[in-house]
Amino acid sequence: IIALILLYHSRIMFFVAISGFYFGVFLHSLLISSLNEALVDVYSFNYIITAIALCGIFLLPTIKNYIISMIAVIVSVILSDSMNVFFNHFGITVFTLPFNLTVIGFVFILGLIGYEEFNYYPQSSPENSISFYLNNIFRFASNKIKIALSFSGEWEVYQGFNGKWTHKGDFAQAYDFIIKKNNKSYTNNGYYLSDYYAFGQNVLAPVNGYIVDLRNDLEDNIIGSVDRINNWGNFIIIKSDFGFFVKICHLMQYSITKKIGEYVKVGEILAKCGNSGYSPEPHIHIQVQYSRILGAKTAPFVFDMYEKENFVLFNSLPKENENINSIIVNKFFADKFAFSLDEEYFYDVYKNNKKIASYFFKVKMNSLGEFYFYDKDWNKLYFYTYSNLFYFYKYEGKNSYLLNLFKLASKIPLTTKKIKYSDFLPRELFRNKWYWFYGIISFFNKKFLLIKNEYELNQSYLKSKFGKVTFDKYNKGFKTIEFDDIVLQRNY
Repeated sequence: IIALILLYHSRIMFFVAISGFYFGVFLHSLLISSLNEALVDVYSFNYIITAIALCGIFLLPTIKNYIISMIAVIVSVILSDSMNVFFNHFGITVFTLPFNLTVIGFVFILGLIGYEEFNYYPQSSPENSISFYLNNIFRFASNKIKIALSFSGEWEVYQGFNGKWTHKGDFAQAYDFIIKKNNKSYTNNGYYLSDYYAFGQNVLAPVNGYIVDLRNDLEDNIIGSVDRINNWGNFIIIKSDFGFFVKICHLMQYSITKKIGEYVKVGEILAKCGNSGYSPEPHIHIQVQYSRILGAKTAPFVFDMYEKENFVLFNSLPKENENINSIIVNKFFADKFAFSLDEEYFYDVYKNNKKIASYFFKVKMNSLGEFYFYDKDWNKLYFYTYSNLFYFYKYEGKNSYLLNLFKLASKIPLTTKKIKYSDFLPRELFRNKWYWFYGIISFFNKKFLLIKNEYELNQSYLKSKFGKVTFDKYNKGFKTIEFDDIVLQRNY
């Protein structure tokens, strides 16, 4: 009965439960020398719930966690037999004590060693849990520290992680940026600071947070000399809203515009690029650390978004000598996605140029403060706007026009520059009869639950192989939503 219920609910859970049960029964039969007795042992249900607890509930349903769950079944068999012998002397039944001790012990030990595949956000089934996990890892890099670029325009990576010169040891995870034109970082002969393209350029806040430390009084080095005593030069340290610290160094003397204790937002001007401290030429040095201490060990991070050759990369790190551009937010374009509670959007639905229906959705908010589009069939499409990005991240409901909108506009950088980029879409959005099959395959290879899609964006439209959405010049939202032979035309 349990197996049939699990089969209806989740094929992965059914497989884990059946294999856990028979594996446990086999091991038990070896201990008592009777397969028949092992099969009818009332405590054998411990093997089932131990297996599914550690591969689908507390841990993600992956092949590695399946092996862990089978090891846990071995422990559960040993505990069941030993406890049964001991408790029988007192007329006490074992019940689920082996399961409780085994699962609590495994979860505790895995937590101590920092195991990464915990199912922190359990969904309605193991398949949905792994999809939710992949959605966060591949789309939003939720397991990494993310910061914005600290400059505007095009800059070149002078040094990256484990760089050639100074990014070594405890300070290996840092980035240096310079500006180059015609393969040179300076004009004329480069004798003076003013010859360098980076010198005096604005340095921007890479995170939202409070300034916790700074220095502003050191002179900028003349070209050909460095300050070996004051290694970091003029600097700013920001405590991010997420608890980590960002340090930006080698700033121009007296150029810092903020004070300690002041709150800054991404993109605000903090200072100007200089040549103070241990700096051979004007550049921006940026690093992340877990402490506010000036010489603290660096921590790994990624840049949340940047452009390379008109292609936008998310949550990545550029290579040394690569030229990258920051994404400049267009406030006018960003306002198109500033959706307000209870706003309604009406559309006429056309198929092959013939009107077949009317459709509308409304902006709603749940008790967690999450905003979503909501239609009359109770379908919900959740969205969020970050400082430089609008995106959809969750869908609840049946097949609908909102589901197609997720595919068509899953992620929108808030810029009007013509760019291309890719995004990973959860396979659950494509509700065909083979979805269950991909769920099983994902047990062995998680990436089968993701579909990579390429997008092309400019100020008037966003298109991909799934269709196209267009934007109104003066109004919020989507002017048209087009896919297959269906067109939703905004009705104002």
